[in-house]
Amino acid sequence: MATSFRELRRRFGPIQFLLSWLGTRRWRHLLGGVPAMLMIAVGLLLYAEVRRESGAELLNHYVAGGRKALADDNMEGAELRFRRAILLSPQHSEARLGTAEAAEKSGDVARAAQLMASISEGKDEAATRANFWIVQKTLANPESTPEQRRALLKRLERIVEQNPRHSEAQLLLARFYMAAGLQEQGTERLRIAADLDEASQLLLAMRYSALQQAQLASVAAKRAERVFDDKLRKTPNDVQVRLQYVATLVLQERFPDAVASLQQGLKLQQDEKLQKQLAMTYAAWADFTRRSNKDDSRMLDLLSSALRLDPQNAPALIMLIQLSQNASEHGEDAKKVLEERLASGQAPWVIHLILGTSAIGEAQTGAAQTHLEQALAQNPKVPATLNNLAWILSRQKEPDLDRAFGLADQAVKLAPSSPELRETRGQILAKQGKWQEALTDLESVLPYYSNSPRLEAELPQLHVAIATSYENLGNAEMAKLHRDKAGDAGKNIKAPETATETPAVPPTDAAAQPDEPPTGDSPKTDGEPAAAEASPAAEATAPAATDEGKQEESPTSGQ
Repeated sequence: MATSFRELRRRFGPIQFLLSWLGTRRWRHLLGGVPAMLMIAVGLLLYAEVRRESGAELLNHYVAGGRKALADDNMEGAELRFRRAILLSPQHSEARLGTAEAAEKSGDVARAAQLMASISEGKDEAATRANFWIVQKTLANPESTPEQRRALLKRLERIVEQNPRHSEAQLLLARFYMAAGLQEQGTERLRIAADLDEASQLLLAMRYSALQQAQLASVAAKRAERVFDDKLRKTPNDVQVRLQYVATLVLQERFPDAVASLQQGLKLQQDEKLQKQLAMTYAAWADFTRRSNKDDSRMLDLLSSALRLDPQNAPALIMLIQLSQNASEHGEDAKKVLEERLASGQAPWVIHLILGTSAIGEAQTGAAQTHLEQALAQNPKVPATLNNLAWILSRQKEPDLDRAFGLADQAVKLAPSSPELRETRGQILAKQGKWQEALTDLESVLPYYSNSPRLEAELPQLHVAIATSYENLGNAEMAKLHRDKAGDAGKNIKAPETATETPAVPPTDAAAQPDEPPTGDSPKTDGEPAAAEASPAAEATAPAATDEGKQEESPTSGQ
């Protein structure tokens, strides 16, 4: 039976039938039907093309409808349209992206993240947007781990490779590079971001100011000024825009114009941010007066104006202490101002911190500890106070290493991106003989110190501490490498057990709050001043930030 069926199929199959049929026909009769056959073939091709185009139109129709439903917060309608689009084209990245966005808006963040992760592997615009979505969500998540944040660097590099004009990604990449100690690469990325978005010229100006490249800072600030001046004319009550505009003026050292703008803003509305910024601007103006070797009486007037507006203004208090050390009538006047503020209870912890830090530099460890203990008692959440007191306690004749470590550890937890704080903790761990833990801290800050003009002088000390740790861990080869790196300067530096160097003191911004790099707050740059020499001109630009949800950046963001 099966054999008969195969025989029938062989004899009467479509191809055999066609060949048999053609063999029984006269060719001259068939030639007359060729035009008709060609017309039929062309018609079939046209029909297929129309079907294809109508399918593409339908796909675009579904995607556009899904986008509109998303904009109207119609999540059910958006999901339906995107799902239909995916049925027509399962790998359509725009439809898949829309599905992920709809899932997020519906509260199904886990599903949205899963879809975004899949889309991000592509090489089109949807992949770029998915990657940036992942970056933003990870940075906004307080529970994200350091490993997760470091992994974002590759995503950002992929984004700018696929879309070099993605200004927000370029800006974030700049911060990642600077947080990793790659200052030149960070500055270059920031320059690219500023070329793409003129509002970012303000951040570039701050960066140049931190690098003490005044001319470049002024040029970038001038370009940013035009942007924020235009915005301020349209929205004069926008506090953030006014702060940004004022920052561009301060960076150009146009202090009278900056003060006038802030005073105008305060007439429109009494705002604490504007008042504090006005105080910081007066302090910056006083610093400019000092650097210009102008009359000390003018400097004292400006400092008094700053402290009337903000009694806890750290840069103004620092300069007031410096001025009080002058053997002149203005020095005596500055002392009186300080004494009055300490006696009246105005910003006593700040004054104690500054006096304590100053006493460290003068090798007056007893006075330094007294002032720092007072500062700690009045404000126990300032990383600089914790760090400096820890340093004092670890270098006494009978060091209290347990308490010193506790204070240093707390400082690092409050400001984990500060290399100076982590270096202090590493030195204390070395004194405790915890060599592996010490090595972890000390090696982690090595890129910062190597790329920072401000910290470069501390490199020999750091290499000696790392070499000592390796020696105690039995790695003579690495120890020798770091001894060689320390060079001649390191020969006179004692090992961590008996070190007597002065501490690397982070900025003492009165707002010293915890930070977490490199996220919404900016990574630390190499232009941050030490506590006893804070740069008010740079501090005066700290409140500024770019618009449209971009993160703030200050070249002197304090811990």
